[in-house]
Amino acid sequence: MFPRPLNSLRLAAMLLLVGCNFLLGATQARAVVKPDATFNPLVTNGGGAIYAVAVQADGKTLVGGDFVTINNVACLRIARLNVDGSLDTSFNSMPGANARVEAIALQSDGKIVIGGQFTIVNNTPHLSLARLLGTVQVPADFDGDARADVSVWNPTDHNWYIIQSSNNTTRVHYYWGNGSLGDKAVPGDYDGDSRTDLAVWRGSEGNWYIVQSQTNTVSLRNWGNNTDTPVPADYDGDGKTDIAVWRASEGNWYIIRSFTGQVQLQYLGGSGDVPAPSAYLPQ
Repeated sequence: MFPRPLNSLRLAAMLLLVGCNFLLGATQARAVVKPDATFNPLVTNGGGAIYAVAVQADGKTLVGGDFVTINNVACLRIARLNVDGSLDTSFNSMPGANARVEAIALQSDGKIVIGGQFTIVNNTPHLSLARLLGTVQVPADFDGDARADVSVWNPTDHNWYIIQSSNNTTRVHYYWGNGSLGDKAVPGDYDGDSRTDLAVWRGSEGNWYIVQSQTNTVSLRNWGNNTDTPVPADYDGDGKTDIAVWRASEGNWYIIRSFTGQVQLQYLGGSGDVPAPSAYLPQ
C-alpha cells in the first residue's frame, strides 16, 4: 500500500516518465527521473498549460490545453508533436478550439476525440466534445516526375499537404473534400497527363469530385453508393485511372473503362475481403 499517489504517463514504448513520492514502512523513497532534453517543444499563451496528452502508435504525441502557439506556430489548443518534440505541421488543426481542451482519446481507427470547455472546433459548433478525423496518407506522383510524393489529406481542415519530390517544396491545396461528409480520398491520374489528380469520393451521393491537373478544372461523375468501396485504378491500360467501386455484398467490381467509356462488371471476392487493385505481372 502506498499512502501517497503514484502517477505515471507512458509517452512511448521505450520512454516512461514517472513522478512519485511514497513511503515504504518507515523509509521514504523518491524516484528521480531526468527529463529528456531532446524533447522540448516551446508552448506559449501566458502559462501555456497543457491539460491532455495522448501518444499515437507511431510515437507522435497529441497535446491539448489552452496554448495558442507551439514552436512559434499558431496552434489553438490542439496540436501534434513529432517524436523529437518538434511540431508536426502535417497535422493542421487550425482554426482549432475556441476554449480549453482538457481530454484526448484515440480510437482504434485513428480518429481523435477531444473534450473540454470549447463550444466551437474548426469553425463548427461542438459543445465540449468533438471528433477529429486525423490525416489520410495519399502518396502519389502529383508533380509528374515519375516519383511518388510524400503527401497527406486532412479530412478535418479539408487540405492536401504534398512534398513535391521534384523540388522538395511543400504544396498545399486548400479545401478539397470534407471528412465530416464521409468523403474518401481517391487520387489518381484521371486525365492521363502523368500527374496525380486530387480527388474524393462522397459515398452518400455516389459522386466523384476530381480536380484534373491538366486543365485545373473540376470533373464530376456519379458512380457507386455508400455501401461500396472505391477502387480506382488503370484497368484498361490506357494510362488513365478508371473510376470503379467494389460491392462486397455481391462480390462485383463496377468499372468505367476510360478508354471506351463502357462499363465492365467483374466478379471477385465477398464480404470480409479487402480489394487490392494493381497492375500485377503475369506469372
